[in-house]
Amino acid sequence: MQKRDMFRKDYSAKILQLFDFGEEPLRHTRLPDYSKFNFTQDDIPELLKLATDDRYDLFYLSTEGEDCDAYIYDELYFASVHAVNLLGLLQSVESIPYILKRVENEADDSDYFLESIEYYVKSIDAKGLDYFEKYIFDNVEGYEVNYIFDGLLNFAQSDESCKDRVIEIFIRYIKNETTDPEVISTAICHLIKLTEDEYIELIRETFATKEVDELMCGDLEYVEMKLGLRERPNSMAEELEEIILQNSEFLKDVQKTKPIIRDKKIGRNEPCPCGSGKKYKKCCMNKEA
Repeated sequence: MQKRDMFRKDYSAKILQLFDFGEEPLRHTRLPDYSKFNFTQDDIPELLKLATDDRYDLFYLSTEGEDCDAYIYDELYFASVHAVNLLGLLQSVESIPYILKRVENEADDSDYFLESIEYYVKSIDAKGLDYFEKYIFDNVEGYEVNYIFDGLLNFAQSDESCKDRVIEIFIRYIKNETTDPEVISTAICHLIKLTEDEYIELIRETFATKEVDELMCGDLEYVEMKLGLRERPNSMAEELEEIILQNSEFLKDVQKTKPIIRDKKIGRNEPCPCGSGKKYKKCCMNKEA
């Protein structure tokens, strides 16, 4: 119990509720209901401390000579993800530079944290646009930009006054000298959702001059078909689209009746299970992909 208290002793009883809340709520929804905790603006300083507490990192603990138990990592890590969500819901603009610094930190590239960034960006909305835009263009090749883009799309769809600004960010990114196929594809998908075929010439030029991840939004032919700018080339394409449609309807029905449970994943920065002593992302992750 002494090891468990190594983190808990630094936080108030109110914040410790997030330690006990744990992983389970995040497995069912990316943004749990925090209303029962009654967090207010007065709690922002301590929430920010928790959200940026990097002691959850397994490699930090190992360098400090600690015998690292999994539950110690879990408690602080998942509590910090909850803190990020709450800072977004409280629209804590002052927390933005610190949260983006955590995003930039390679040691923090975990699924739960990055998924929380989408909701953090959406919740902060227009108040954080300058910060988010600067981060995007300072880190154009960063895969985490996808999650910031998702957040920007969500609040642009809900707040018409921000829509033009977000569209400009997507266009600027697509035109930028970036070469990350996945993030380019995300920008194209989101631009289409906000403008339909208004920027089709830019999209066509991008497919012609850059590598675009077609698993994200399909190839140019598929994009043009979805926008009604091209006839289906053959019956095979029609059959494929019908299969996709049927599968999507099936998945919607399943999601209505059964909560989403995440499988336990190997973190990018966890030790590789092969026993090499290297981080997973530096060893077997790329081989398995």
